[in-house]
Amino acid sequence: MAFPKREEVLFYAKLAESCERFEDMMQYMRLISKFEQQLSIEEISLFSVALKNLAAVRKTGIRSLQIYEQQEQNENLKMLITKKLRQIEFELIYILEDAIEILDQKLNEPDNQGPLQSKIRYLKIKNESLAILYELKLCSDSIISDTLDTNIKMLETAKVKFNGSDANRLIQSINLFKFYYHICKDPTKAQIVGQSAIDAALADEENITEDSIQWMNCLKGYMNELKQEYKEIS
Repeated sequence: MAFPKREEVLFYAKLAESCERFEDMMQYMRLISKFEQQLSIEEISLFSVALKNLAAVRKTGIRSLQIYEQQEQNENLKMLITKKLRQIEFELIYILEDAIEILDQKLNEPDNQGPLQSKIRYLKIKNESLAILYELKLCSDSIISDTLDTNIKMLETAKVKFNGSDANRLIQSINLFKFYYHICKDPTKAQIVGQSAIDAALADEENITEDSIQWMNCLKGYMNELKQEYKEIS
């Protein structure tokens, strides 16, 4: 049986997205990740879409079953609910850990094989996956610590390689901001990262693009959200 061409697999992934068959879509994106060529920004985006949709439906199921589990008085029925809850949790863990394994392979490639722009986006997806696992208490502290270090190092590299207003540098600033905010629960460090990124972008006014403005506004939105939640942050 002939191995499918990359263009064919990509077409099937887009087709799966159009009819909301996200399990199929993820299978195709997993296959694309095994090709020698680097994933394009479009392909990374498709990978993210498939993963988010697979995770979202299971997150909703877990939350619903947790409510039923708490409210159910019949012990036999409660046991059945708990069994189903653990099944969906296992599915979610498998999906996210499988994706993280793929992302780690891409992140660990030598710099000359993996462009920084792509690695920043891989890290964004990994952070989002870990945030889900951490929220549901399904993630170890050691993985969180290691990924935080990766985020910090990636931002330092981005600061060397990209101008202050470059979209890639802003995306990685958002990655670290959200990691501090949503996972580490450290609003002070998140605020420092966010404000530093905004200041650097404004200081690089001559290189600001529409993409830069879009990501700056996105970061400002997250910072406003943080200030609303933590009133002591000014």
